Amino acid sequence: MPEFDESLIEKFMNELNIERITAKCLINSGLKTVEECKDFLHPSLDSLTNVNDYPGYLAVKDRVQQAIDNKEKVVIYGDYDCDGVCSTAMLYEFLTSKGVDVDYFIPDRRQDGYGLNIEALEEITEEFNPDLIITVDCGISSVEEVNYVYEALGFDIVVTDHHSIPETLPDCPIFNPHLSKDGQFENLCGAGVVLRLIEGLTSLEESLKYYDIAAIATVADVVPLVGDNRVIVKKGLEYINKRSRKGLDLLIKSFTNEKITSTEIAFKLAPRINAVGRLENTNKLIDLFVDKDDFVLSTLIEEINEVNIKRQMMTKKLAEDVKDSLSGYDFDKYPIIVLSGKDWDEGVLGIVAASVVQEYNHPVILFTQNGDKIKGSGRSLPGVNIFECVSQAKDILERFGGHPQACGLTLNKSDLEEFKDIINSYCKKTYPNEVFLKDINEYFDFHEISNLLKVVKELELLQPYGEGNKKPVFGSEIQNLKFTRMKPGSPHIIFKNRTFQMIGFNMADKLPLLNNSLNKLITFNLAYNIYNNMESAQAIIKHVHFIDFVDGYLDNFLSTIKYEDKSIFKPKQIALDEALSLIKDNDYSTAFIAYSNKTIQEFKKKCNKEIIYNAFYMDFAAPNNAVYFNLNEEANLDKYKNLVFLDRPLSLGFIDILKLNKDCNVYYVNSENAYKVLKEYLPDYKTLGQIFMEMGKSMQYGAFADVYSLYVDIEKKLNVNYNYFVVALSIFMDLGIVVYKDNLFKIDKSKKNPIQNSNLYKNIVGA
Repeated sequence: MPEFDESLIEKFMNELNIERITAKCLINSGLKTVEECKDFLHPSLDSLTNVNDYPGYLAVKDRVQQAIDNKEKVVIYGDYDCDGVCSTAMLYEFLTSKGVDVDYFIPDRRQDGYGLNIEALEEITEEFNPDLIITVDCGISSVEEVNYVYEALGFDIVVTDHHSIPETLPDCPIFNPHLSKDGQFENLCGAGVVLRLIEGLTSLEESLKYYDIAAIATVADVVPLVGDNRVIVKKGLEYINKRSRKGLDLLIKSFTNEKITSTEIAFKLAPRINAVGRLENTNKLIDLFVDKDDFVLSTLIEEINEVNIKRQMMTKKLAEDVKDSLSGYDFDKYPIIVLSGKDWDEGVLGIVAASVVQEYNHPVILFTQNGDKIKGSGRSLPGVNIFECVSQAKDILERFGGHPQACGLTLNKSDLEEFKDIINSYCKKTYPNEVFLKDINEYFDFHEISNLLKVVKELELLQPYGEGNKKPVFGSEIQNLKFTRMKPGSPHIIFKNRTFQMIGFNMADKLPLLNNSLNKLITFNLAYNIYNNMESAQAIIKHVHFIDFVDGYLDNFLSTIKYEDKSIFKPKQIALDEALSLIKDNDYSTAFIAYSNKTIQEFKKKCNKEIIYNAFYMDFAAPNNAVYFNLNEEANLDKYKNLVFLDRPLSLGFIDILKLNKDCNVYYVNSENAYKVLKEYLPDYKTLGQIFMEMGKSMQYGAFADVYSLYVDIEKKLNVNYNYFVVALSIFMDLGIVVYKDNLFKIDKSKKNPIQNSNLYKNIVGA
C-alpha cells in the first residue's frame, strides 16, 4: 500500500466519525477531501453530471424528441451483450410509454457480428421501413454504415455509444461521453448513456424507473463504479431489491433469495443474461424486462438458466484448451497472449479471455477461425490499454472496437502473425514487465483494526464494489489458527470464534499447510454478517502466502526420494554463480527451487536481479523469475524455460513427475544445506528401530495412503516428533524395506537391509 498522509487520515476520522482503516480505504480510492468522501459514501442524484453539458447530446435529444412528437417509426439497433440488451430494453420501454411505434433489432453474434452492418440495415429497412434508427451501445466506428443509411436507405440515424472514439466519426448526431472535453463524467456504459438520454427527454424523476436495468448493465460492462456510475448502481440496487420488475425478480429468485449486491450482479445475474447473447439470439431477452405474463417469463427464465449451464460447460472446455496451448508459450516475446483455435466458440471467447487474464496477469486475445477470416475477443489487466495496443495494427484489421480493458476484432487469418508481432512490439516498448507481476503486498494491515464490527459496518458504505472501486483487501500474518472443513467431505474450510470467522472456498487441499506452525500471510476481504440476531465479521480468503523460509517442514524434500535417481531431462550440475547468470533482464522464465532456509539466504546475498520469493506453491500461472521454497510435486512449471534446484532433490527421477515443458532446461546445485536440516531431525539408532517396529504393527491392522495418517497412528504409541518420523520413513524407503505401492505404504518383508546401507542416512550423517 502507498504511504498515507497522517493528517488526512485524522481529518477523515474526526469529521466523518469513521475508523482509521476506513479512512485509509477512502484515501486509497483517490478521495482527497471530506466533501468528496461524503459524496462517495452517500452518493446522491444531485451530483450527477448535467446531461446538457455533454457534446452532441442536444442534437441526439432533439432528433429523438422529433420522432416522439411526430409519431415516427423508430427502430432501436442494439448489441447482444448484457449492456446492449439492457440499453435496448430501457429505450424500448420508454419510447413505447410515449406512444412511439418502436421496434428493435439486436444483431446475432454469429450471423451479424458486432455493431452496424449493411446487410442488417437493409433487412431492417425491408421489415420496418423506419424513419429513424437509434443505436445503443454501438455505432461509434460505423462511418461507412451511417453513410449508407443516409445515401442508400433514405432515413435518419443517431448514435448513442460509450466505446472509445476512433479517428473518424460517423456523420450523424452522436451522444458518446468520451467526446467530452470539459470534465463531464466519461465512463458511462451504453445503458448509462441511454439512461441520461431518457432523463433529458423527460425528467430525472421519470428516469428513476430505469435505474435498475442501468445498474445491471453498468456492473456487467465493467466500467469504473465511481462518479455517476456509483450513483446509478447505488440507486439501481435499491430498485432491484424492491423486486418490482416481475421478470427480473423471477430470474433472481432462480439463484438466490438474498439481497442483491454488485457482486451478485457481476457473478450471477449478468452472466445469465450474457450467456444467451453468447450462444443464441438475444431478442427474446427484452421480454425479461418488459413482459408481465407469468408463463412467458417462467419459460424464458428456464431457458436462460439452461443456456447458462451450457455456457459454463463450453467455457470450462475452452479454458482448458487455452491453458494447454500456453505450455511453452514465450511470455517474454509475446506479453499479450494471442491464441486461435478452429473449434473455439466465439460466444465464449471474451469470458475465457477474462478468466485467463485473472490467472496469468497478462492481456489475452482469443480468435476463432472461420474460413479465411478470424474473429477475436480481447481482455486486459488494469495497467495495459488493450484498445491502444490493437489500434497499432489497424491497417490490417477488417473491423475492431472496444475500450482500454476489452476489444473485439476481425482480420484475415493470413495476417494473424503480423498482428501478433505488431501489438506485442508496441506493448513491450510501452509497458514495463513489472505491470504483469501481481503485487501480494497490496493490502491493509488487519491488525490496525481496533473495532472490527464497526469497521465491517463502515465498509458496507463503500459498496457497490466493482471496477474502479475494488473491495478492500486485508492481510494478516498467522501461525497457529486451526482450520477445519466446513463439514465432512466439504472442499471449503473455516476458522471461527464467537464474533469472527475466516472462510476458504475450495481450499481443503491446503489444510495441512494452513495448520502447520510456519508463519503465513493470509489476504482476504471482510464482510458484515448477521445470523440469528448475532453480528459477526466474516473474512473470505483470497490467497495464502507462506512468508517464512523456516527449516523444519520436511515432507516435500523427503518426498523426492520415492523415484529413481535419473531423469529424462538429464539435469546438469552447475555452480550457484552459473545459476544466477540464467536470470536475464526483461525475461521471466527461470524458476529456482530451494529446500533449506540457508540456501535461500545464500541466494539472496548473491542475487542482484528482480526476483520473487515464495513458498510451497505457485502463485503465478505465467512464469516470473522466482525462488520457491519447498515446492510440492503438484506444482505446474510448464511455462518455464529453465528450472534450477538450488538443493538437489534426493532422487533426480522426481523431476520427471513435475509438470514441465518438454524443452525445459533443468539444472541443480549440489548443496549440503538440506541434508544439514535433516540432520537436526535424524532419530538415534534405537528410535529408528522402534519406529520401524511400530510401522509394521500399524500396517498389519490398517492401510495408509498418506504420511500424516501413518504418523498419527504411530505417534499415539511412541510420542515421536513428526519431523523425526518423516526422516525415518524416508530412510526406510531408501533402503527399500518400506515401499509405496498401489497408493499405499507397505513393508517389504523380503528385504533385510541395515541402516548403514542407506545413502540418504550416510549423506545426512556426513553433512
